[in-house]
Amino acid sequence: MLPSLTTRRSLTSPFDALWDMRREMDRLFGGAGAYEAPAAWPVPAEVIETDNEYRFHIDLPGLSADQIDLTVENNVLTVSGERKWEREEGKPDGEVHVFERRYGRFERSFALPRRVDANTIDASYDNGVLTIRLAKAEEARPRRIEIGTGRNGRRIESKK
Repeated sequence: MLPSLTTRRSLTSPFDALWDMRREMDRLFGGAGAYEAPAAWPVPAEVIETDNEYRFHIDLPGLSADQIDLTVENNVLTVSGERKWEREEGKPDGEVHVFERRYGRFERSFALPRRVDANTIDASYDNGVLTIRLAKAEEARPRRIEIGTGRNGRRIESKK
């Protein structure tokens, strides 16, 4: 038998302590236990704004692209899906010593600025990172104003 493993981690939800206690009780009483996390788990993200677009990088390790749903409705971008703990019927799972990964449904929503062109959304998924690109609407992009001299007026140009 392995020596007792201890790890330190911060609790991200008030329910984490309850789930930890449930897993420990299942372990003590020899139950298989349903080692499933609460219904939602945190989805880390990065949002970057450039002159021409908004770029989202969302960490979703252990999922395939077909397990992820992406929607835009009423200027809200929503990423959702589910990560299941795969178990084989009739095979014991073994004794769990550390259980920190999250399973179950997840959802993360982002309010989008009004001046975004939701028709130009582009999404790709590589190495557990979902990358979403949303172009800014043309009227939201910075414009350069050229200042003329003398009788020449001002001319507005799109920044490119």
